[in-house]
Amino acid sequence: MSAFSLVLGMGFGLPGSVPAACAVLSLDERTGTIGLFRPADPVRRDSLAVHLASDPLLADSRLRLIALTAPLTPRPLERKPWRARAVEIRLSRGTFASSLRGPNMPWISRAHSWSRYEQALGPFEILQARGFPLLAIPAEAPAAELPLRCTAEVFPKASLAVLGPRTALLSRPGANEFLGHLDDWLFPQLFTAPERGSPPIEARLAVLVPGLRLAPEVLDEVRRIANLRRPDPRRAPLRAFLAAFQGVLALCGGACLVGAAGDHEGSVLLPSLWHPEWETEWSDFRREVPELRRVPVNVHPR
Repeated sequence: MSAFSLVLGMGFGLPGSVPAACAVLSLDERTGTIGLFRPADPVRRDSLAVHLASDPLLADSRLRLIALTAPLTPRPLERKPWRARAVEIRLSRGTFASSLRGPNMPWISRAHSWSRYEQALGPFEILQARGFPLLAIPAEAPAAELPLRCTAEVFPKASLAVLGPRTALLSRPGANEFLGHLDDWLFPQLFTAPERGSPPIEARLAVLVPGLRLAPEVLDEVRRIANLRRPDPRRAPLRAFLAAFQGVLALCGGACLVGAAGDHEGSVLLPSLWHPEWETEWSDFRREVPELRRVPVNVHPR
């Protein structure tokens, strides 16, 4: 069996005129190297379904995971729910809240996020039909088992935020000074290298998945994305890249699932090890959501 795996990341951006984007990262399991298979390129929304239905990549046995930056539920919803999903409630409380400059996960029960859910339904149905079922949190098992092929929901803002201290979030300029979102602010800080040295993300990887490293072409892609004019032209490519990166972490055993079991719930892939400040926040019993769980994602050799 091949020790070379692929992850497709899809960034949907905001509903409307902003295009979607797709990026593909590779993982050489023998060397622990994350490589670039396809750059994060825009895809027109009206041609996305055709693109996914015909793309030969989805028939490639090396493609293990497709990570989407959109809310997903095990069973499709026909109308906007009256209540947010458990994962959305917890990841918008306490330090996660936007009032404290946290990532603040949007609620599917609100019109803005409901439109994001609706725009992902068609592509998600195609992915399921092509053999990529949704990775859902188990009802009782202590861990989630990563199948050979699956689709997963990701939330790039939280994936970036929990890797480092909150100081990076608190230092983010106000909205009137900065044309972007939290992930737009954290991405260059974590992934771009100073004049001398390696990017901070590599130090995080050394703890999260020892031996994992970024190939030079990935660092070139990071610089390309960081130099795109913000906010709209780089929003979807940035999130597509981060989605693929989070998917690679899952293949390496460096991810967890946060969510709740149930047809109309959902779960999000996040890094398995969080900065101590975020671990403390997660352990705050005052913020608990009873049905919510956080479980490791186990990966078995193919």
